[in-house]
Amino acid sequence: MNKKCISPIIAVVLLITITLAAASILRVWYFGEQQSSQERTSELIDKKIQETEEKINVESYDTNGTLYIRNTGLTTIDTGTIKIYEDGAPLSGYSFSSSILYSGSTVAIWNITLSTGKTYKITTETGYTTIFEYNVGNVIVYSDEDKIFNNGDSTTITAITTDIFGNRMGNIGVEFHTTLGTFSESGTSTYTTSTDSSGEATATLVSDANTGRAKIFVLAGNYTSMTSVSIEYWWDTSWTKRKKIIIQENSGNDLTDYQVKLTVSYDPDMQPDYDDLRFVDSEGNLLDYWIETSNPANAVIWVKIPSIPESSTATIYMYYGNALSSSVSDGVATFDWFDDFAGAHTITDYTIEDVGNANTPSSWAINTVNGVLYQHSNIYWNGNQRNIGSIIKTGVNLSNFEIKFKIKPVDNDTGGVCFDYVSQGNHYAFGFVVNDYWFGTSSTGSRREVYWQDSATTHQTLSYDTGSVSQSSVTSFIVRRYGDIIKVLQNGTEIFSVINSNLTSGDIGLFTNAQDEAEFHPPFIIRKYIYPEPTYTIENEESFS
Repeated sequence: MNKKCISPIIAVVLLITITLAAASILRVWYFGEQQSSQERTSELIDKKIQETEEKINVESYDTNGTLYIRNTGLTTIDTGTIKIYEDGAPLSGYSFSSSILYSGSTVAIWNITLSTGKTYKITTETGYTTIFEYNVGNVIVYSDEDKIFNNGDSTTITAITTDIFGNRMGNIGVEFHTTLGTFSESGTSTYTTSTDSSGEATATLVSDANTGRAKIFVLAGNYTSMTSVSIEYWWDTSWTKRKKIIIQENSGNDLTDYQVKLTVSYDPDMQPDYDDLRFVDSEGNLLDYWIETSNPANAVIWVKIPSIPESSTATIYMYYGNALSSSVSDGVATFDWFDDFAGAHTITDYTIEDVGNANTPSSWAINTVNGVLYQHSNIYWNGNQRNIGSIIKTGVNLSNFEIKFKIKPVDNDTGGVCFDYVSQGNHYAFGFVVNDYWFGTSSTGSRREVYWQDSATTHQTLSYDTGSVSQSSVTSFIVRRYGDIIKVLQNGTEIFSVINSNLTSGDIGLFTNAQDEAEFHPPFIIRKYIYPEPTYTIENEESFS
């Protein structure tokens, strides 16, 4: 049987034809698949671009049920495509204030209520998602008073809780903690409660015996805030009011136990006679004081200040507001020497030295009924070497001082005050004669003089005039000595100012010469003196609640 075979040429042609056809088919498939891939990639890129262009920020929320969102992306969003979820579950019933949310614009979502502790998700059609948790965003805390006092004073501490949008957030658990004092609601330094529907909670901080800065911490959710209250010392809670007094030292010297003169205006919380006034230093120590004068408008009061630093200040407090207290005004305790001639001192508290050589001895006496110091002897020095018949010395020895005394001569002879008294032949004195002999001179007349008795038989006149002193009425004198300056005032007017440094210390006392009816009237005061004297500022009233 004869078999037919394909010629080699035909076989090669067929092979080439099949190869070309396969290549053509492969080419068509390849380009088709490449175009499909490009289309899918383009769609994916477009979607990513759209997702990037769609971006939503939650702006704010009000508790009336409105949530505000802003389109911070590049494309316009159809609000119908926006979905809201609470803890993964879709919410319903809300609506939008606009169907279109343009780029940069805000839209309100109505009728939506956010619940504390829930997580919310907002999505768009393209899949953009923003997520937030609605919770406490802050706690604000403040005190009604920046300062209270120890031993039971109090103030109200208020905490306000807000959400993450700054709205007040009610019914939130809060914890109050204090470093000083306790809360009256719990009786301890910690108090736990909840804010009311308006987002407020209060606690009453009550002080104890401690002083300092109380730090009050309030915890709400994950937030903590702090305020502080200064707890200052209050001397006695029976006194309900006080004023701070700042004493300024002006002379450039450290002052110790210095008497400062205050003019205190009457306050309706004070007793009408100022009996309830008390003065206390910054460490709670009662200070001695003396009420010089008082009237319905004000009182002049001297307070002894323990220490006033050089060119600096000292702080004291004036307490009042106690209707049951009695006065503790005390001139003896306040001044270096004080005599009201009504019982503050007896005659034996003085040292009497008779200098005169005629009509001896002296006859000093205190009449506590009339409040007068008398010298009823005509003792005097017969001669021109000395001008003192008798001196009644206090024993006070100060380098800088002020002496206040009042005298009614009654007769026309000599009286005055000695200071820096070392001996009969060494002392300073200020004296006057109404109308008689001065240092034994043969002429008579009025004379006022500051002199230094520099020996037993001689003296030096430092300054004098022929001014008069009333014989029948009381005259007030002030003698001041600071450094080498000596000043004398009569009835408030300066009459002498001299400089002399021969003596720097010695006794202080009153004297007469032939004045057998001399009367010294109260008060007789010796105090420290410096120039310029301290000044003061009385600050506003503080109350103990």
